[in-house]
Amino acid sequence: MRKPLQSLWLPLSLVVLFLFPLKSDAQNGWVSFGVPSPGGSAIHFVNSNTGIIVGKFVYYRTTNGGSSWSTDSVPYPHNFNDYNAAFFINPNTGWIGMSYQASTLAGGAIYKTTNGGGNWLPAVWTFSGVRAIQFINDNTGYAATGSVPMFHTEGAVYKTTNGGSNWEFVGGAGYTVDVSFINVNTGWAIGFSGDDVSPQINIMIRTTNGGNNWTTLIQDTSAFGNLNPLKKVDFTDANTGYLLRDKLYKSTNGGNSWFLLDTNVLGNNVRSFFFVNKDTGWIGGSFGGKIYRTNDGGASFVSQNIPTASVFGEIQFLDGLTGWAMANNTTLLKTGTGGVTGILNMSSGIPERYSLHQNYPNPFNPVTRIRFEIPSGVRGERSEVRLVVYDIAGKEVAELVNGELQPGVYEYEFDGTGLGSGVYLYKLQSGEFSETRRMVMVK
Repeated sequence: MRKPLQSLWLPLSLVVLFLFPLKSDAQNGWVSFGVPSPGGSAIHFVNSNTGIIVGKFVYYRTTNGGSSWSTDSVPYPHNFNDYNAAFFINPNTGWIGMSYQASTLAGGAIYKTTNGGGNWLPAVWTFSGVRAIQFINDNTGYAATGSVPMFHTEGAVYKTTNGGSNWEFVGGAGYTVDVSFINVNTGWAIGFSGDDVSPQINIMIRTTNGGNNWTTLIQDTSAFGNLNPLKKVDFTDANTGYLLRDKLYKSTNGGNSWFLLDTNVLGNNVRSFFFVNKDTGWIGGSFGGKIYRTNDGGASFVSQNIPTASVFGEIQFLDGLTGWAMANNTTLLKTGTGGVTGILNMSSGIPERYSLHQNYPNPFNPVTRIRFEIPSGVRGERSEVRLVVYDIAGKEVAELVNGELQPGVYEYEFDGTGLGSGVYLYKLQSGEFSETRRMVMVK
C-alpha cells in the first residue's frame, strides 16, 4: 500500500474581480455567463450563489450565482499541473484536486481551504493525478486518482475520515476516473487499466463497507486503441445509477447489470450528465444548441434550448430548478427553472386558490400564453407545480413546468413550433389540485 508522503504550502496572490455581462434568450430557460480566460472545466456550487471553478493556473469563485467572478492563483501553479476536481461542503470549506505529468513522472495532490479559498492548507500528495473528489460529510470523503506515467495505467481510490488531513489507499479501478457514494459506506468507482501491449480493461467496483472490501461489477476488455473508457458514474440510491461510456447507460440493481438509454435521441454525443434523483436529470453534449432533460429516469427526453452549441464540461444541480453547466472553459450556463422556458411571474399578490386559465390566443400559431395561479402553501412555503401539454391521444409532448414555485400569478409563453395542427390538452397539477384545458393549434 502506498500513501502520500509530502506536504507543501504556498500563499495565494492578488484577487481581481471580473464582471461579465449576462447573455440571455427570452425563449430560453438557460442563460450564459462568461468566465475569465483560461477558465476551467471542474465546477462545484454549494448554494444558489456560491460556487467555484478550477483551471490550470487559477481558480474562480462567485458569490452571486455566476454574474461575477473573483480569480486567484491555484495553490501550486505550474505548466505540468492541471486542476481537475473541486468539492465544497459549505461556502468556506472545500477541496480541490490536482494532477501533474512531466515526462515519466506523474502524481497529484489534494488541497483544503476553510475560508473559501483565502488560504489553502498544506497539500496531501497522491501517487496519481486527482480526477474526482466527493465528501459525504465534514469528515468522510473519497477521491479518484489516475495517471499514465509511461506506458501503463495506475491509480487508486483514496479515503479520508478526518476532513482531508490524511488520505489512505482503500482500493482502485486502475486509472480511477470517478467515484459515487450515497453514504459513508456504499459507493462505486470506475476506471480502466492496461498498457501499450496488453488488452485495455474497463473496471467498475462497489463497496458497502467504506472501502474495506470491493466487488467487481464490470471488467471488460477491448483491443488496444479501440477502448471506450468509462467516464462518469452517478448513483442516486442503492439501486439506481447512471454510467457514461461512449453512450449513457442505466442500472436499477446497484450496478450488477446495465442497459443502454435511448440512442435515437442521445446517440454517442453525450459528454456529461447530472441527476438530482433517480428520475430527474440533465444530459449535455454535442446536441446542436440543446441540453436534454428526463423526468422518468431516461425513458424519455425533452430537449431544452441553450445559448451555446454544446456542453462539454460538468453539470451540477442543487435541486430540480437551480443548476449550472460548463459549455466550455470560459462559458457557464445557468438555469433557475430547471431549464424550463418562458415562465414569468406576473404579480406579487398571493392568490386565494389554484386556477388554470384558458390560453390566449386560441386557436394559436405557433405561440400562445398560459396563465395559472398558485396560492400560498402550508406556512407560506413553495408548492410543487407541474404544467404539461398532451396531444389528443394523451401522449405528453412538452413539460413546461416541473418544480417548486412561490405563491403568485404566472404566465408561460408556449411555442408549439414543431407540433402539427390539432387539439392539445394542457394540465396543471400541484398537490391534490389538478385541472385540464383544451387548446387548438392551426397552421
